[in-house]
Amino acid sequence: PSRTQKVYSRTLQIHNDSDRPAPYHFINVDNKTGVFSFDRPHGTVPANSFVVVSVFFGPLAPINYYKLVSCVVKGALAPLTLHLMGSVHTEKSRPARLEQKHVDIFQDMQLRG
Repeated sequence: PSRTQKVYSRTLQIHNDSDRPAPYHFINVDNKTGVFSFDRPHGTVPANSFVVVSVFFGPLAPINYYKLVSCVVKGALAPLTLHLMGSVHTEKSRPARLEQKHVDIFQDMQLRG
């Protein structure tokens, strides 16, 4: 599959307020091959510090994209959850706007059966 012309990026920070280094790993990403990818899908957050991770969005077609990604951090009580959303359009095709509330409604409908 060929990508559209552009790849977009955003950054996020993973903070560690403890006095020990904290290894982390994004567990359900297709690094460098998926529509969403990370420059640092795993690594270690130094003690009392943070790391900056870049998330890249390289859409393949003019549609909406959504992915729920989990990040496991050693010593954390639960995985971190990241909702990734992206959309692309052309002059001929524009998908309906996708917002977090739409994802929440869909997930609620699935839970209710």
